[in-house]
Amino acid sequence: NGTGFLPSKETLIDHLNSMGNNSIYENHATYVRGLEDREWISVIRDPLELMNSMFYYAVDEEIRKTRAYKALDMRKKDTACGC
Repeated sequence: NGTGFLPSKETLIDHLNSMGNNSIYENHATYVRGLEDREWISVIRDPLELMNSMFYYAVDEEIRKTRAYKALDMRKKDTACGC
């Protein structure tokens, strides 16, 4: 969609306003007041699937770069989880 993951409110509004009729916007976004002429659908993931996704996303070196290394270091220091 060209707006990137979880765009700013301003970017989201600009993008939604530029879309034609019968378009679908698929991305992480918050509800925006003033755009009530659109139909909004929220999809909620299964909680266990979401936790699994978050667990692996946190250490994805390709996406998160140095933040992934920090998360890995924190996990190594956490002896309570047993991993």
